[in-house]
Amino acid sequence: MKRTILFLLVVTTALSCLLAQTTKNPFSKLGYKKQVMYTSSKGEFEEFYKNADVVEIGSVYFNTKTNKVIGYVNEEKEIKKIASATSAMSIDPKCEKYYWISPYAYCLNNPVKFVDPDGKIVRDEKGNIVYTTNGQTSTFTHPSGSSATLEIGYVFADNGTPIQVLNNNQGGSAGWDTNCHGTTFTDGKYWLNNDQVPALVEGDNYKSQTVESAKPGDKIIYLGEGNEAEHSMTITKTDGTAQGMQVYGQGGLEVENHTDKATEAWPSAKAAAIERKDTPDKVVNNQEIEKLKQNAPKN
Repeated sequence: MKRTILFLLVVTTALSCLLAQTTKNPFSKLGYKKQVMYTSSKGEFEEFYKNADVVEIGSVYFNTKTNKVIGYVNEEKEIKKIASATSAMSIDPKCEKYYWISPYAYCLNNPVKFVDPDGKIVRDEKGNIVYTTNGQTSTFTHPSGSSATLEIGYVFADNGTPIQVLNNNQGGSAGWDTNCHGTTFTDGKYWLNNDQVPALVEGDNYKSQTVESAKPGDKIIYLGEGNEAEHSMTITKTDGTAQGMQVYGQGGLEVENHTDKATEAWPSAKAAAIERKDTPDKVVNNQEIEKLKQNAPKN
C-alpha cells in the first residue's frame, strides 16, 4: 500500500513538473489561449500575450501575423518603423539617450534612413581632436558673472581652417569645461565661442536642412541679432515638425547635458539653422598635424 502511494506521488509530481514546463501560460486562467512563444530574453523566459495583431515585447512592438518587429517603445509609447538591426562591437556612449534601443545598435537600427557622421572636426589617427596652443591664457567672464582663466588654443575644420577654442586647464570650475557649441562640435572638450561657429560650419562642409528633412544627428544653431550663433544643440528626434523635434546638449556653465524640445531650447532666438555633415571627420597623420599647427595663429 505504501509503495503504491509513493509511486502515485512520484508520478503526480513528475506530471505536474512536465505540465508546468510545457504550458507556462500565466493567462490561461483568464481565458486566453496559449500563443506562439515570442521572447525578448533570448529564450531565457517564455512570454505569452493576449490575442492581438500587435503586441509589446520588451522594448519593441511585434506583429504576430507577420512575425516581424514593426517598431520600438519610446517614452511616449509611440510606434515607429525600424529596419533590421545593425550592431557594433562596443556600446554607444550616448546609449542612455535611447534606452529603448540596443546600446550596440547603429543609427537607431536604421542605417538606411539615418546617418551618424559625428559632425565634428579634424582628428588624429587615434580619434583624438587635433588641438594646438602656444600656452597663452586669458581671463574670461560669463554674463552670469562667473570668471575663469582659460588657455587659448585651436582645433581645425576639415578644410584646415583653424578654429579658436578655450581650454579649461588652469583650474577653473567645471562649468568652464565646455559650452553649448563645445558640446555640439568638440565632444564637450573645449569652450567654443559664438563667433567661431560660422567658420567651423563652412570649413566642415555642413549642408543646410529644412525642418522636414532634419534627421537625428543634425545640428541646430539658434541665431540671435545679426545672425549670431547664440546657441547650438544636436537633434535627437524628428517627426517633420518643429514642435515634434527634440534636441540634446547644454548651455554655458552647465555641467550636465539634457534633452529639450527644439522650440523651447533657446526661447530668445530670432531664427534657427539646421546643418548636416554627410562626411566623417577628416583623419590626419602626424606629418599633416604638424602642417596644420604651423598654420594656426601664434597669438
